[in-house]
Amino acid sequence: MTQQIREWILGIAGASLIAGAAVSLLPKGKSANAARFAAGLLVLIMTAAPMVRLGGASMAELISEYKAGAGSYGSDIAEMGADITARIIQAEAASYILDKAKELGIEDAEVRVFTRREEKSRLPYPYAAQIKAQAEEEKLERLRSCAVSELGMETVELIR
Repeated sequence: MTQQIREWILGIAGASLIAGAAVSLLPKGKSANAARFAAGLLVLIMTAAPMVRLGGASMAELISEYKAGAGSYGSDIAEMGADITARIIQAEAASYILDKAKELGIEDAEVRVFTRREEKSRLPYPYAAQIKAQAEEEKLERLRSCAVSELGMETVELIR
């Protein structure tokens, strides 16, 4: 579509330059008036040429088709952005939990964080985690309560 518009504009510009040069080189008189008319007609034909090539499709249909295509690209980009944001949130939350585990003396912890999106805003947030570690039950429970209270997670599964 963009290439076709580019060719159309170049065609109009080329026709205008040729018509202008031809009109300026002709001597004044009746032939100049006829040449001006022919030049104007040429530019008009070049301007209207895409409408003739449409084959019955209206300009409104073409514009709506273009907008639909552009809209789908926008939603694809938004979806990719949300996926990247979710991965960043997962990594940051896991890093936070691992830091808390080290503060509690749990050195062998492995953490996996899960995200989901809010209904209205579609923004991702951490809602669950799996923590795998070999540590005392009391330390693991403190780590679980920290993840729930400080990160607002709904579920924290402890795996030994």
